[in-house]
Formats: sequence, C-alpha cells, structure tokens
Amino acid sequence: AGYRQHGVAGALCATGALFVPAMLAMTVLSQGYARFRNNSRFKDFLAGVTPAVTGLVAAAAVLLGPSALHAPADACVTLLALLFLVRFNVHPVVPLVGGALLGALGWV
Repeated sequence: AGYRQHGVAGALCATGALFVPAMLAMTVLSQGYARFRNNSRFKDFLAGVTPAVTGLVAAAAVLLGPSALHAPADACVTLLALLFLVRFNVHPVVPLVGGALLGALGWV
C-alpha cells in the first residue's frame, strides 16, 4: 500500500510502521524477561500462556497450510524443516534460509 501511494519511500515507511512497534515491544519484553525469569508468579504466568500460544500457532498453521502447500515438494520441505527443528534442534534461521534458497531456485 505504501509503495502504491508514494513509491519506494512509501514502501519503506509502511514496512517500518509494520515492524518497528513489534521490535520495540520484543526488546522491552526480553529485557523484562531477564529481570523476572526467576520470579515464581512470572513462571506461573508463562506456564499458563505457553499452551495457548502453541495452540494459536498450530491453528494458524492449519488455516494457512492448504494455501501454502501447492505440490508434494512443498509438503516435503515443510516436513523436513519440522524434522530439523524438532529432532536436531537447529536454529529457525536454517530452515528459513533453506526454504528461501529452494524457492529462489524454483524447486518449491
């Protein structure tokens, strides 16, 4: 929308408006986490919120999955990424970069 209205400057402004608030919130929250991580009330809160967040992420995956998986290769790459994340505990950037490379090469 920003690009359509004001070209590259509008696109940069719209992108900044989209990402900066979340980045600031995560910066503040991560510093708060370091400060309160040993607090028993904070641990109880996280223990209650974690299943809800997991459910929301799973629901989003179920809703968005069919529109993202167009071919068997797409499903294979998705399952392979999940395997690397869960079984081998790789950093999430690894499957993201791998998927990006496969997409850039036109393989998925």
